[in-house]
Amino acid sequence: KDSQIPLVLGTVPKIDYPSVQQVNPSSACVPQPPAYVTAGPDDGFRNGSRVIPVGSLEGSTNGERVYRFFVNNGFTPEQACGWVGNFAVESFIAIDPTAFNSAGGGQGAFGIAQWRGVRQTALREWAGSTGQDYRTLEAQLGFVLHELQTTERTANAQVRSAGSAAAAARAVEAYYERSGGSKVAERVFYAEDALARYR
Repeated sequence: KDSQIPLVLGTVPKIDYPSVQQVNPSSACVPQPPAYVTAGPDDGFRNGSRVIPVGSLEGSTNGERVYRFFVNNGFTPEQACGWVGNFAVESFIAIDPTAFNSAGGGQGAFGIAQWRGVRQTALREWAGSTGQDYRTLEAQLGFVLHELQTTERTANAQVRSAGSAAAAARAVEAYYERSGGSKVAERVFYAEDALARYR
């Protein structure tokens, strides 16, 4: 009699990825040297001219890892969340460093920021020059810092002037992603959600 009554099921959007130790158990006991990027003295980065290690990231999700990475490199919590919000739109909520979009021709768009063309080529070359795999979150975050210190100084200044997560999300979209205003409301939503979760 009751066999046709519908049952509604729900899920929580979360993707768990295996740790380095789960993928390669032998690596658990072997310390790995970190990769480094060098910050210049006048670029506004917290550590001045010291090297900033990016080989190990803190956090249990990629969103939290992105947040802590930017906070650890001198951005305010609100500004760090602007990056989280944008990457959540560009490479899915999970912030997948292997995200790929073939649209637009050429070699498509790749990574957490969906780099295209010469910027994607620069990501691959920069990661190779620092001994990193360009498909990892560590390498891609390091490359973001590299761009902010070199070719994307305007984006660096604009994001660092933002006083809220929403303003930071808009600044990252307008000056770093340059998506033409695509999905700004979603970027702001994810940025403010990250601030509530991680701060």
